[in-house]
Amino acid sequence: MGKAALWATAHDPRIAAVVSNNSGCSGAALHRRMFGERIHHILKNFPHWLCPQARIYRFREQEMPFDQHYLLALAAPRPLYIASALEDGWADPKGEYLSLHAVQPVYQLYGVQSALPADFTWAPCTFHGRLSYHLRPGAHDILDEDWQRILQVLPNCQC
Repeated sequence: MGKAALWATAHDPRIAAVVSNNSGCSGAALHRRMFGERIHHILKNFPHWLCPQARIYRFREQEMPFDQHYLLALAAPRPLYIASALEDGWADPKGEYLSLHAVQPVYQLYGVQSALPADFTWAPCTFHGRLSYHLRPGAHDILDEDWQRILQVLPNCQC
């Protein structure tokens, strides 16, 4: 429910922190990368995730006036944790990371500094802070390993 976690946080200021695991297209991943699951896949297989106007951008993601980092920015200044898996090409781990990286200026407006590296790495990694990310080995799933990393970081984020 990585997409649902992001959307709920965007709409409810009572949510103190958000964790989005393998959310992919219409979640944390950038649409304009046109990688992995795309809008036409969502419209075909999971139409409930998008509004009817999304059809305009079927196979035309480059023309969108926004991208998913706008959704992530709506969580600011709350802790935002994006988790990805190396073998989950459908969810586009690189697109998820780049989207998280792109929200840093919004968090800076709230005085939140972040040290996310500009370059994405295909090696398992974890970056801690108010903007957190991890990439673990494996496929699309939420595993004990994910929970252990998340629970290590969130208590230190001062929600």
